[in-house]
Amino acid sequence: MKAFLLSGLCALSIACSPPPKKAAANRALLGDRLVNEKTFTDQVNASCGSGSTNCVLERLTTNYHQLFSHSPKWAMPLDDMAHSLSLRTYRKQNITEEHIQTYAVLMANKLAVDSVLCYEYYNNADALSCYERLYYIDISQRKIRTVMLTYDEESTTADSAQVYTIDLMAEHFQQEMNHDNKHSKTDNR
Repeated sequence: MKAFLLSGLCALSIACSPPPKKAAANRALLGDRLVNEKTFTDQVNASCGSGSTNCVLERLTTNYHQLFSHSPKWAMPLDDMAHSLSLRTYRKQNITEEHIQTYAVLMANKLAVDSVLCYEYYNNADALSCYERLYYIDISQRKIRTVMLTYDEESTTADSAQVYTIDLMAEHFQQEMNHDNKHSKTDNR
């Protein structure tokens, strides 16, 4: 009876928290906050070069590759209406190649209305380098920041960050213009 009352109260509660393990997994799926820092790309390029020590990437707490080596199920409500954000992962792997792509999918009334590539990992064993796109989703600001990293034998370099605003009125991702981008991508449909 007590267990029934607790689950009944949880069902009636608007802000019922998930079990701690699930809450931690959901936080991990938002990405690593370090990626959201405006100086992250500069930090990578300054600290992860050939002969450098204390690479900033060692401070990442999210293991993206491990997280997306399987296809996690996740949906995050964005408002009181019918908008949510989910992740869809696609994998291709053979003897020499591994390619993982994860898209943030904007849902409106349970229908996918737009998507943006937020995580990508590509490694070809025949090449001496690989690349990985990292991300952070800031639900409160409704923004997604992505950064492309290129790894080779001696160093890691980062490209300019790309920032997308989650526009619920227009129901799409709006790429923000920054000092490195000449044109803003306005619609990803």
